[in-house]
Amino acid sequence: MKFSNIYVMSGFAGWPVPYGKYFPLSLNCNLSYFPHLLLPVMMVNKANILVTNEQFARQRKACCLAVFMGATAGIGESTLHRMVTLLDNSTFYALGRNPTEIASKLQQLRVIAATRRNKSVFVGTQVSLIADVDAACDKIIADESKVDYLCMSPGGMPFGGSVYTNEGLETCFAISYYSRLRMVSKLLPLLRRSPRPHVLSILNGNLEKLINEDDLGLDKGWGIAAVVNHTTVCTSLAFDYLSKQDEENKIVFLHATPGFVSTETPRKTRPSKQPGIFWWVFITTMQVVSG
Repeated sequence: MKFSNIYVMSGFAGWPVPYGKYFPLSLNCNLSYFPHLLLPVMMVNKANILVTNEQFARQRKACCLAVFMGATAGIGESTLHRMVTLLDNSTFYALGRNPTEIASKLQQLRVIAATRRNKSVFVGTQVSLIADVDAACDKIIADESKVDYLCMSPGGMPFGGSVYTNEGLETCFAISYYSRLRMVSKLLPLLRRSPRPHVLSILNGNLEKLINEDDLGLDKGWGIAAVVNHTTVCTSLAFDYLSKQDEENKIVFLHATPGFVSTETPRKTRPSKQPGIFWWVFITTMQVVSG
């Protein structure tokens, strides 16, 4: 599925493949759009993944500036760590919550980055809050002259029911859509200064479904399936709109589906019994199966 000059896909194009951390399930993608795309589905040969990553490194020899939202766990963390090993003399911004909780991960990232003369910068950010996203963007704008890569992957499943931030936004909707689009819009000036800018939102591209257009924000009919469907469609439409505003047709917008991801997110929330006992049993079973 292709909107204007954005790619709605399963897998990544123009990004290193963080092998061993996620398991994409869908092959619904037109490969003609992605000549260098490797879809790491199920039992992909690790050697092929390494070749793809080497190609990525060779194609981007200049100093790069990458921003990662949601890089403290799961696929975002793995992609960041892989990218740090492939580039030299580059700067990597990682946005996340309390740094004391991930101190060991940050130290590991700094050690890896130093081997390639890269610099890692952690920006404490509650990504569900638009005000925090604004503050993080303002810092990047003040300190940097361009952004080459913007990778956004924060997420979570609202097994405990809808929870609203103090800004009045439903948390899952906020981190999957509102905060991501806010970051894109704030960093557009720096993205336009890059010779080859890429924006990647790891969510649910290529799996768009019908949504309730009379309740886009789900103020009336909130539900897990509805949140997934609405944030998916809104992301694809928003990227399509932004790509059409790109007069130089330079920014590549990617809306990707990773499939099942190895992350602790599903196991951190106690499921609610409000939707019914069968739903509670299903979610609890899924959490046990996931590890």
